[in-house]
Amino acid sequence: MSDDQKVRFGVFEADLQNRELRRKGLRVRLPDQPFSVLEILLANPGKLVTREELRQQIWPDDVFVDFDQGLNKAVNKIREALGDSASSPFFIETIPRRGYRFIAPIAPNQTENEPALKERASVEARAQSQFLEAETPTADLATPSTPVHLESRRGGFRVPWAIAPIATIILIAGCLAVWHHNTYLDDRSVDSLAVLPIVLDAKDSDLEYLSDGITENLIDSLSQFPHLRVMARSTVFRYKGQDVDARRVGKDLHVRAVLTGRLTRIGKGIEISLEMTDVSDGFQIWGDKFHSNTGDTQSVQTDMTSAIANRLLKLTSDQQNSLISRQTVDPETYRLYLLGRFYWNKRTTDGLNKAVEFFEQAIQHDIKFAPAYAGLADAYGQLSWDSAPPTEYMPRAKAMAARSLQLDDDSAESHTSMAMIKELYDWDFDGAEREFRRAIELNPGYATAHHWYGVHLAAMQRFDEARSELNRALELDPLSLPINTNAGYPDYFTHNYQPAIEAFRRAVQIDPSFAPVHEDLMTAYQQTGAVSDSMNEGVRLLELSGDPVLANRVSEAFHSGGRNAALQTWLDTLLQRSKTQYVSPVAIAQLYIRLGEKEKAIEWLRNAVSVRSQQLVYLKTEPLYDSLRADPRFRELLKKVGLT
Repeated sequence: MSDDQKVRFGVFEADLQNRELRRKGLRVRLPDQPFSVLEILLANPGKLVTREELRQQIWPDDVFVDFDQGLNKAVNKIREALGDSASSPFFIETIPRRGYRFIAPIAPNQTENEPALKERASVEARAQSQFLEAETPTADLATPSTPVHLESRRGGFRVPWAIAPIATIILIAGCLAVWHHNTYLDDRSVDSLAVLPIVLDAKDSDLEYLSDGITENLIDSLSQFPHLRVMARSTVFRYKGQDVDARRVGKDLHVRAVLTGRLTRIGKGIEISLEMTDVSDGFQIWGDKFHSNTGDTQSVQTDMTSAIANRLLKLTSDQQNSLISRQTVDPETYRLYLLGRFYWNKRTTDGLNKAVEFFEQAIQHDIKFAPAYAGLADAYGQLSWDSAPPTEYMPRAKAMAARSLQLDDDSAESHTSMAMIKELYDWDFDGAEREFRRAIELNPGYATAHHWYGVHLAAMQRFDEARSELNRALELDPLSLPINTNAGYPDYFTHNYQPAIEAFRRAVQIDPSFAPVHEDLMTAYQQTGAVSDSMNEGVRLLELSGDPVLANRVSEAFHSGGRNAALQTWLDTLLQRSKTQYVSPVAIAQLYIRLGEKEKAIEWLRNAVSVRSQQLVYLKTEPLYDSLRADPRFRELLKKVGLT
């Protein structure tokens, strides 16, 4: 093939005959229509190519109605392939409402006389060539006996030989800038990323489930690449609704880059604009726009994930196929699934019940859609903590997790859900271990798997391993309230109360309204003898759990009658409620322990075994049970739970 069929610019080469774009000899994926646009721009370097000219040459009349969207998408695809930016272009400049101009220097075609020209080149030309190290294309410089004129890329202006060295310096500087831009990621690789919640216009609030779902999808998909650390959902969603600076957030989270986005309704469809910023200097690494119908968003999410991953990583064919295989045939199924996850993330009883409804509807649309079964498993598992005995919801959760794994055994989320069911309900600790390990193998960036595995290891008294997993979870999800709270468990379980209290207090600093951490603080303070602090945390726990009346009663009893009076008031209320509604028997047993009534404590722990309470997995490590450990009946309880 003759060289006149190749156009070289920067580290790129456009092969016009085979219609391929290459970067340093490696092919860069560019669809046919964007390549046609690039070909026209390359044929007119430095000149404005109007939108009408592009329409006439590429888009036939019968698709004219889609021209604007098609052209914008084509140019965005070119910029993505070149690593270019619309706001700070190196290659393609946008002329608003008119068209586009290719502004980068284009290397001249090689000719048969090239060896002779190189032999006759000046020392200065050789030095320039060595300086660029063949990375940046330069014009071959002839000897003074050869008439040379350099064309201005803006056209119409010829540079006489007398000032050619100045023009050459300018050309070299421009080429170096292009070279620097296109080797940006080679020299400054992005190994950590925060995907901030996609912003939604207030007038489109009915699409909140969609903007949240797309954000979660990007996080989940990108976290599966082992060499990319992606901040977890619970950390980045703490920025939702805030007017934040991407660089500041990135520095707070200790990541290299931040991805921001905006979802806009356009007619019956949506447009999603994404931009990735380098935290170190604010440089825009990548940006693009994606279009979709509101009823069919999963394919565009796959396109976005693929585009981002390709910009940051070199995807293998298996990884590309894995992304594509996640698409579902039925868009309505996926919409219902996103609604289910939206309500599941609210973590309220009403929200969880709505989540169950939407997951079930998704399954009705597609009985083989594995993520919906995993969603049901998570919803039932969450409901079993407070709403009903575990024996009511956990068997359902187990069945749904098993069905999800049957349909998709490569789902880290499903393996993590099954691991928790095996641990908390089946008391199959070896089986739980296998599921946790499999989940982490499938998705090393899944913070929840590391988190729950770390708590499991702490309950099994493997404290060094627990710390390692919990620290990894914190790296992936530094603002997670449960992870920050549970990070104190290895110290708490080993009676190192002060470091544990410090860990619990860090969670309080993130969000003082997170109720579970106040329960842990109450117990830790009790173990250190700080009675007043312990009771204050107990009252706060009741207030934040939606029980202000009981909180007031306990507070008044403490100030009038002391610690035991307050605990007795608390216990009497729970005992009365347990006659008409479900109350965790472990909560009642622990109040009896605090009051020194061991017989009653053993009795209620036996009740907890009968309903398979989740909290029983901590029987072996919870310091609160130290006063019962010598009792043979307590050792029998350990045996029933499988903790001997």
